[in-house]
Amino acid sequence: MFPSLFLKKGKEKLSNSRHPWIFSGALQDFSKSAREPGLVSLYDANQKLIGYGFFHPTSQISIRMLCYCDQQMDMAGIEELIQQRIADAWKLRQQSFSPFPQAYRLVNAEGDGLPGLIVDVYNKVIVLRFSAKGMWLHRTWLLQVLKELLQPEAILEHNDGDVAKKEGLPSEICHHLGAPDRLLQIEEHNLLFQVDLRGQKSGFFLDQRENRFLARRWAHGRDVLDACSYSGGFALNALAAGAKSVCAVDIDSQAIALARENLQCNPALSSDRICFQVADIFTFLREQERDLYDFIILDPPKFARRRQEVEKAARGYKDINWNAMKLLRPGGYLMTFSCSQAMDAPLFQKVLFAAAQDAHRQVQILRHLRADMDHVTSLYHPEGEYLKGFLLRVF
Repeated sequence: MFPSLFLKKGKEKLSNSRHPWIFSGALQDFSKSAREPGLVSLYDANQKLIGYGFFHPTSQISIRMLCYCDQQMDMAGIEELIQQRIADAWKLRQQSFSPFPQAYRLVNAEGDGLPGLIVDVYNKVIVLRFSAKGMWLHRTWLLQVLKELLQPEAILEHNDGDVAKKEGLPSEICHHLGAPDRLLQIEEHNLLFQVDLRGQKSGFFLDQRENRFLARRWAHGRDVLDACSYSGGFALNALAAGAKSVCAVDIDSQAIALARENLQCNPALSSDRICFQVADIFTFLREQERDLYDFIILDPPKFARRRQEVEKAARGYKDINWNAMKLLRPGGYLMTFSCSQAMDAPLFQKVLFAAAQDAHRQVQILRHLRADMDHVTSLYHPEGEYLKGFLLRVF
């Protein structure tokens, strides 16, 4: 029923690794059998069925595997499988949180066995993000499944611009149900935040929920810098914890404006202990005086989108962490992150090691940090653990 693609001889081990990505170099010539994005059946060189996945003829990741199996499936079977995985994802989120958050990730692509699909939920609004044209082609049916499961008031599609261009997906925001205001309000850890549905990612950095709350433990009574603050998530948590002072910095003036609005949404927080600044973080850190802060949070945007950019990204991460370490008073704390999928945690740790050496500081690792529990990853897909971080003590 689906076009058939075949692995090259000697690539059989790919089915044993169960990695969800099949690259074009592992496939036999498919120019005649599959020319358009969509579902395909994958076989090994001996014509044994391996499984099913979403194919794209011009992508380096030719197939994003939906399942590895040796049983024939039709479209009804595929849809039943997808629906069951969405239901399983929903059940897992219900079991993972108490109390249940107002904003969470329901589906985390390969982590939930649904490659090419991210589903974020903000109260009664669903935001979809696609990274595979094959999955996107089933959006009408997916919308119906999500409507029945969550009874939303609105559903938006907000795809990443770079991914959308590569996959041939719409980059503009699409309203599939309802037309909510651009801003909607959520509560997280007893703080109110305005979510910009046209902003970065799906509107809010849901992956940092647990880390934002963790920051409160180290902020009390300290001078805090929230670098790359976006809408003030870490900054307001630090303020709520009783920080002596907080400085929120971001290069995006609209993000800082939103952070100011979020402060206004929380009148119990002291506005005279926080300042906001629009600045490039590289320049800002270089121009600050030494020994100025007790606690710095570094959560920069992605520096590397592909492996070819890792070396340049490493230099960028070293630069900002080196400068941040120099700004910390002895015994201060640094919560630092990389969201570059192409840079794994061991490499990021090596970058921090080099930064500490050049800054002539002694550094302790207090904690390894990752995305919150709703950003589940597959053991077969280590690339899915894109967010990695460290809580450091710097002497």
